[in-house]
Amino acid sequence: MREQAPAPPLGGRFVVDLTTDSWWWSDGLYRLLGYQADGVTPGADRLLAHTDRAARAWWADAFARWRGGEVAVLGTVAMQDRQGRSFEAVVAGGVQDAPVGATGVVVDGWVLRTPDLGADALVVEERIAAEVRTRETIDEAKGIVAAALGTDPGTGFDLLREAATRRAVPVRVLAQHIVRKAPSVEVASLEEWLRDLMEMAARGDAGQRHPDAADEPAGRPQ
Repeated sequence: MREQAPAPPLGGRFVVDLTTDSWWWSDGLYRLLGYQADGVTPGADRLLAHTDRAARAWWADAFARWRGGEVAVLGTVAMQDRQGRSFEAVVAGGVQDAPVGATGVVVDGWVLRTPDLGADALVVEERIAAEVRTRETIDEAKGIVAAALGTDPGTGFDLLREAATRRAVPVRVLAQHIVRKAPSVEVASLEEWLRDLMEMAARGDAGQRHPDAADEPAGRPQ
């Protein structure tokens, strides 16, 4: 009986700190590109080498969008493995909350062969949906900060991220807190409430690590 050829590898995950250009690939991503696990050094140059020349601009655009803080980036890219076999891949990734004290832009993503997505397609879809919801919350929060403090949205996001990092909470957690609490604050008091919150976050008062902790600014809604 003729032996059945093994199924082509599905694909895998990557994590990269765009500030330091430090990469990690899962075993599945190595196999997708035709390598043994840890057989080569992972990196952007390696991905580009396995991407059709006409499609390489997609990666440049994705890196620019990730550096700009965009959570969900999704696209279809023509690629080939080490043996020169062509395939189409879905690439999905987004900016994640950096470790406490870190200032790098960390992207977590997937590269998956399109004909064989199967159950992993649901994982990617759910992940992207969650990331989009997170980005919408962060966008709303930075808009609130910018409007209340009289600055632009970009500066509003910088203030939000800096306060979250200093208080050792993810940006999304502080953003959720602002979006949830701000509507209950009187308009006349909103600027003062936000400044109190951001200053308290920057100080990391009393070791509290969550915006819902008991160290809310005095006189503000709990």
